[in-house]
Amino acid sequence: MPRVFLLALLNIVSISLVAQVYHFETGKVISGKPGQIVWKSGVFEGYPADFGTYFTFENPQNPKSKEILIPIVRVKAIDSDSVCEPVFLLHGGPGEKNIQNTLLFKSILQHHNLVLIGYRGIEGSLNLNYSIYKNALFCDSISFSNYQQLFTQAFNQTLQQLVIDNVQIQGFGINSVVHDIEQVRNAAQYDSISFLSFSYGTMVAQMYAMQYPQHVKSNIQIGARPIGDFIIDNQIFKSQLQAITLYRDSMLNAGQNSFPIVLEALSAILSGNSTGFNPIRFSVFFFSQMYTLSNAIETLNALMDFHHKKPTKLITLYRDFYQFYPNLVLTDLLLKKQNYYDFSYIKQPLDAIDSLMLVVNYWYSPKNNFFETQKSNISPDFHNTYFIFGDLDVATPNIFFDTSTNSKNHLRKTVIKNAGHLDLFFSKKKELEFILR
Repeated sequence: MPRVFLLALLNIVSISLVAQVYHFETGKVISGKPGQIVWKSGVFEGYPADFGTYFTFENPQNPKSKEILIPIVRVKAIDSDSVCEPVFLLHGGPGEKNIQNTLLFKSILQHHNLVLIGYRGIEGSLNLNYSIYKNALFCDSISFSNYQQLFTQAFNQTLQQLVIDNVQIQGFGINSVVHDIEQVRNAAQYDSISFLSFSYGTMVAQMYAMQYPQHVKSNIQIGARPIGDFIIDNQIFKSQLQAITLYRDSMLNAGQNSFPIVLEALSAILSGNSTGFNPIRFSVFFFSQMYTLSNAIETLNALMDFHHKKPTKLITLYRDFYQFYPNLVLTDLLLKKQNYYDFSYIKQPLDAIDSLMLVVNYWYSPKNNFFETQKSNISPDFHNTYFIFGDLDVATPNIFFDTSTNSKNHLRKTVIKNAGHLDLFFSKKKELEFILR
């Protein structure tokens, strides 16, 4: 066989092998190139849908990085004769899957295709499920004296392992998620799209709207977080906790303000002298329980029992919580924060709630040298955006509660009474559905 012909044949075989990619779910060989979507028909949550595989680069800014596959689901509009622009659904996290049914509202599906794009690093051919950082929280020796050191060390070790594994770290920030959305919009030939987003997903929707305003028709944000606002304000949490406690007192006709007792009980537990609780893990547990009103009241009731020397219920809630927590892929969560790290929360705590929130914020945003020099000061643009949030949401920034005389006060919004961050999809889902009609 002539040498030139042999080289040509080997080149063809090489190209063929590169083009054949195993689907991350089925294991079957599929072919595609970056920016392309391969579709197949199916059913999602009982509705006809198209299931797609989107080909892209691990780092969209580096065409020499390896290809990855990201899943897409396009749920078809119920009324096929009156289909409007597609609505892209963006769930919370970061570190949670985007392909889920939380934002799947029949009222919107009536006239819109609903599109869910898997979050890179979580869904698809590359999963960043590293346990190094997660394990730091469960260290037997973790305490108020060393938790900052342990979290920082664990995060740096995670970054080192990513580098060893040749992961393109720069490919997993918010901008890369925005790039995926734009690539899918372009490949699917949508002139305009709308967004329905929640929590972290609202950051992605805001960023996309700022970069591609000509393609965005409407932007509905539930439990919104301004771009890069990953820090929970301890003063807001304190005021919201007080409001939740007052709500609990009124429901029980307690006839007293239980908030001072709550503070006293929290101080006792965070002092580290209470058997059955690690104060660092308790801080993360307590904050997470405040995301729904039912969990918050149950926890406050248990905390009141603890104050009266009956700790069994609180210990049970605490232990049950850590049988399933964390439910986030923490490596992805931390990488998504590139360019948006803010260490302003590192200050001397004045009371139990300050201490609790310092732990929570350090847990979700540990101080590190890698991202400290990559800060971005993008200001969110809320033009053509509609906000929905609960009045007892401990994660809602002050910008949405601010009633001072300024332009932010004119945000288009609906505040749902007696609702926390996640209640809008549970106890208040009917009210939310009514608003979204």
